[in-house]
Parts: sequence; structure tokens; C-alpha cells
Amino acid sequence: MMRDVLENEFGVPVRWMEMHSRNTHENAVYGAEILRQHGVKRVALVVEANGMLRASLLFEKQGVAVVPAPLWRNHLTRDITDYVPGWRGLSLNADTLHEAVGLAYYRLRGWI
Repeated sequence: MMRDVLENEFGVPVRWMEMHSRNTHENAVYGAEILRQHGVKRVALVVEANGMLRASLLFEKQGVAVVPAPLWRNHLTRDITDYVPGWRGLSLNADTLHEAVGLAYYRLRGWI
């Protein structure tokens, strides 16, 4: 999907693709290997904002300098529903909890 967006919407040719990872850790390991093969030492890392810390730490552990380029998926609509408890708030809290647990797990594994 990312290749299609880069090539079709922005006209940026994609030269390399990492196709084997199943999680963010593996993406950093396999992606860094590809980057090293091509002499790339610094990247603009494009991930959702809530996962930026974990992803950037993983790539930096692999020796890749990161320039963060976060995507903001969640936007306030500036109406009363932004301030009333509901499922949307629970979902955002679940995303935050996922990242917190992920950071702790990755630290315990020595991945970051």
C-alpha cells in the first residue's frame, strides 16, 4: 500500500521493499539490513505518531539515524463528542496502552 501511494500519488519511485517482517522489531532489523546494503545511514521514519517512539528506538538500535515524520491518525472534531466519554476515547486509550506495553516488552527483550 505504501509503495502504491508513493509511486501513484507522489510520483516517488520505490527502489527497495522489506517484505518479511511481522512486527515493528522485525521491520527495523530487516529494513536496516537493506538500508546498510545501500549505504543509507539516516531516514525519515514515517509511522503513526503513537508508535513513533518505539519505532525510532528500534531503528536507532540497528544503527539507523531517524528523522521522525509522524502521521496523526486521530483528530479532534471540536464538537461535544470530543469531550463526552465514549467508545472513541476507549479506543485511543487502548492504542496508548498498546504502545506502553510494547515499549516495556521491547526493553525487556533488549530490542531497544
